[in-house]
Amino acid sequence: TIICHLKSMFTFPGTVSKEYINNNQNNSNVCKKCNIPRPERAHHCKICKFCILKFDHHCPWINTCIGYFNRKFFMQMLFYLVVLLYFSIFINFKFFYEVLILLYHNSFRLNIFIESFGVIFIYILDIVACFILTMFFKFHVTLVLENKSTIETIDKKGEYFESQYDLGYLNNFHQVMGINKLLWFIPIKANSGDPIGNGIDWGIK
Repeated sequence: TIICHLKSMFTFPGTVSKEYINNNQNNSNVCKKCNIPRPERAHHCKICKFCILKFDHHCPWINTCIGYFNRKFFMQMLFYLVVLLYFSIFINFKFFYEVLILLYHNSFRLNIFIESFGVIFIYILDIVACFILTMFFKFHVTLVLENKSTIETIDKKGEYFESQYDLGYLNNFHQVMGINKLLWFIPIKANSGDPIGNGIDWGIK
């Protein structure tokens, strides 16, 4: 989880290259902030102050944008965080249960409750965090499988829409996670584990 977090943080999400700018001076899609030609699905980040390829969102938890080149590591980070939280709930259930039994046999006396409050609070917090992150992870998995981004969903004001870039679940997944199944779970860069494409040109169904 920590490695995925660091990879998400320090992998540059991708920006508009000088070559693209020089070759697309007549492009009608121009960023009003950067005043440069902007590829499809690129958006300007108000915090980072430049355009990001396939911009998804600016993540405050890793202090950078999620874009074309680091979205894979962001998805891996979410996956391992959710797995870690479920594992934590499972292994700590015994202690939580024992505390509840202790409270029950002592008629929920205040002093016993105060002594046990830390265990109860942390376990409930674990469950709440697990639920929230599970929903967040599910949301991003859906975006990947349907070839969408968070910003594109926000632009539609929460209404369901079919992405024109949707090439089918597997092809959409490969665009983000690469074609090497082993590297879907390992946060390293390799040709077969890199996102499919260049972050500029997009197939349309």
